[in-house]
Amino acid sequence: MYRGMNGAITPRNTLARFVLAILILVASFASPAVSEAAEKRPQQRGPAPKPSAPVSASTPAVASAVAAPAAPIAAGGLPGTDGRLGAVEAFRAGETTLPYEAGVRWERLTFWWRGMQSGPGAPLNPFYLPHSSIDQERARGIDVVGLLVNTPDWAAQDPSRGGTSVPRNLYLPHDHPDNYWGQFVRRVVEMYKGRIDTWIIWNEPDITPDAPNAAYYIWSGTQQDYYQLLKVAYLSAKAVNPNVRISTAATTYWTDIHMQRTQWFDRFLDVVAADPTAPAYNHYFDLVSLNLYTSPEALYTVPTLYRQLMRERGFEKPFWITETNVIPWDDPVNAGTALGTAAQRRATLEEQANFLVQGIAMGLAAGAERIEVYRMKDGDGDVINGEALLRADYSRRPAYDAFKTAAQLFSGYETARLFAPGDLRQVVFDSAGRRVSVLWNASPTPITVQVPISGNGQALRVTPNGEHYPVAAADGVFTVTLAGATMHTDLDDPGVYQVGGTPVILVEATPVTAVQAAVNHSPSMLGAFRPVAARAAGQLGSGSLEG
Repeated sequence: MYRGMNGAITPRNTLARFVLAILILVASFASPAVSEAAEKRPQQRGPAPKPSAPVSASTPAVASAVAAPAAPIAAGGLPGTDGRLGAVEAFRAGETTLPYEAGVRWERLTFWWRGMQSGPGAPLNPFYLPHSSIDQERARGIDVVGLLVNTPDWAAQDPSRGGTSVPRNLYLPHDHPDNYWGQFVRRVVEMYKGRIDTWIIWNEPDITPDAPNAAYYIWSGTQQDYYQLLKVAYLSAKAVNPNVRISTAATTYWTDIHMQRTQWFDRFLDVVAADPTAPAYNHYFDLVSLNLYTSPEALYTVPTLYRQLMRERGFEKPFWITETNVIPWDDPVNAGTALGTAAQRRATLEEQANFLVQGIAMGLAAGAERIEVYRMKDGDGDVINGEALLRADYSRRPAYDAFKTAAQLFSGYETARLFAPGDLRQVVFDSAGRRVSVLWNASPTPITVQVPISGNGQALRVTPNGEHYPVAAADGVFTVTLAGATMHTDLDDPGVYQVGGTPVILVEATPVTAVQAAVNHSPSMLGAFRPVAARAAGQLGSGSLEG
């Protein structure tokens, strides 16, 4: 690992400051009474009040609040973050504080088997990822998660397939000395025990050589082969670290839809269900991982489908979203490249920022334990660049600020709930101390919605980049006009808008009413939201949301 530029944390200017100060801020306003008989869907009452100027540390109304002493930093990191959000390979931001300041609290690092072990029984390369490097990340408040991939030639069942090959002797008992994969997993988990206690076993096995995303093809085995890979890894890892958590390889969902196949995860679960030993060993995995791009709604609908598929087999596991993002075609680094055109579901920089706010909100509402953006910084030989939170020169994309806003506001909640009346999408994060309502418009036509107050009728209105100002309700509701969606760059289906319009976030202190959906009386342009993703190409999603 390496470290480079320096970027100091400046708590006075962070969004966390105003979150910590919200009780002081709202107390300075009058507190209109809340009607216990307030309707769940009150009538629309006209246009939104004109907002005041954005608040900054120099604004007299909140200057003292912004300057208030910071709360102690807890295990989750800075006040306002709780450890759910991460960025792939955050260490590439060098010696800067940029990952931590953004709210990154975990990172996935890839361990290539062929780079770690030179032959059967050989010791692991201690310089591949030294303990000191992981300790450095952990000291910065960032948890490290390991991803194991890439079969070395000496261990390959079919060396002609290179790193995608099924390991040789994989079907021997997990602790047999000639089960090269089992011996490797045992060694690597033991080597990093206490430093890395979550391991993901391979990545994107649903991608095939004939798929449009074949550049990421790294597994040539069958579902049965992958299940054996996972089973051996689980048993070998638990033998040396009982506290370790083992995750399935992340799947993409969209690859099978495009290729008109039954979902890889569905086929994998058939293999699991056919193994009579699986229930006694927790089905040989603790977590399910997903890599979901481009559509924020997929971060809700696909996990909901996967949960349904597991329940059909009589069990359920928590899930992580280990990669998410969308490529901004208008970023200067993409100019003149194949990525620099408004096509192939690419976004503008502003739409990328909107995607992160919407996608993270959707994923958390679906129950994701953790969500990770791909990735922290451009460069370093990735197949796709021009999409990370930071450019190679450490300059920040708007997505960086959007991630930071989400990390600080979508945290510390007790419940997270999605509503979708008409074309409105609303995620409400609720706790005793505050209620955060995230609202956006999924259609291209602006809509006006009304959000019932949860307390004294005062709130902070926050933009994806973290700008914020106080707003007051009228007649028991906050009236908000939401801009239309603008991203429709799928040339095969240009009428579909992949990312909603610019979201609005309302933060209220000390809610006293039950969570309610906002009221949307605007005509619907889209069909009803379906919370369960389609199982196959040509099918519609299914289900409906309560409330």
